[in-house]
Amino acid sequence: MPEGTSIHPAAGKKCFDHDGNSIDLNGNSDLEYAEHLYRDALLEFVRRDHDKPFFVYYCPPAPHGPLNVKDLGAFWTLPEKSERWNLARKSWARMIEEIDMTMGALVAELKTQGLAENTLILFTADNGYSAWGYQLDCDDSPDAHRSNNRDDSFLKNKGLPDDGQKFLNTNGGWHVPLVAYWPGTIRSSGECARVISFYDMMPTFASFAGIEVPWRYDGIDIAPLLLKGADSLPLRQQLVFPAEALFKLQKSSPHDAAIMDERYLVQTLVPRDAPEYKVTRLFDIMDDPECKNNLVDTNSELTDKLNARLRQTWPDPHSAPSMQK
Repeated sequence: MPEGTSIHPAAGKKCFDHDGNSIDLNGNSDLEYAEHLYRDALLEFVRRDHDKPFFVYYCPPAPHGPLNVKDLGAFWTLPEKSERWNLARKSWARMIEEIDMTMGALVAELKTQGLAENTLILFTADNGYSAWGYQLDCDDSPDAHRSNNRDDSFLKNKGLPDDGQKFLNTNGGWHVPLVAYWPGTIRSSGECARVISFYDMMPTFASFAGIEVPWRYDGIDIAPLLLKGADSLPLRQQLVFPAEALFKLQKSSPHDAAIMDERYLVQTLVPRDAPEYKVTRLFDIMDDPECKNNLVDTNSELTDKLNARLRQTWPDPHSAPSMQK
């Protein structure tokens, strides 16, 4: 066992044995890990169905709390005396490594089957950062049980924007990474500052498949964006996110919200008996992604303009609007 490592007890529980393997309450380390089961099923699906068109919606269970990994791998040998690599951080890093291994195995299998240049991979997240950070029950380090969506002081794994978290109708509640991979087809590289949403996935996949979606849907086809670049798709006027569409947990942020012109985040507070909107927050999310400068206080002309446009397309604030225009 490397110098400085130990088994961290808390409330009489242990998480790992002396080799860095996860153990259950009975000390058993012969455990199955969900990500490994999912990975095996994913690769088997590709092997089985590689000779015909297929769609895979793969949702890894990591990273997510509580932090559980089958073993800590190479992270187990990192000395804890550095005060950086406590068990919570090692477990988080190992979770991320497991996802990397799954994606690497998927790409390798696609290459083996001769499908790498005929397969689009989109890698993204389902929501903004956790409201509670991450926790490890057997670790009592300062960052292990943090709350209020604070960033980790060492890993910096929250990222930007620092404007709220999951469950909230805020930039931090929606803003997630998206990586598009399609060698030979997506020729450009680097970042793209365009606003898209999960609503766009179905019409985009239908477009690539050459079929029509036979029902009304929210979202737009972003195939031109992926194939030709940012300038190939007109700016969307708005994306609307009613508060009713979110969990009831967002009592601290009960805002209806919209992103206007892919730049301005407009948030309105609509009391149950109110006949119209009251704009409470307005931010330029391109220049101010952390939403610290409320333009309602400094730019009444812009506030009135965007509010009038929102009322025009969503005249009844108590009804569900079309998500995008």
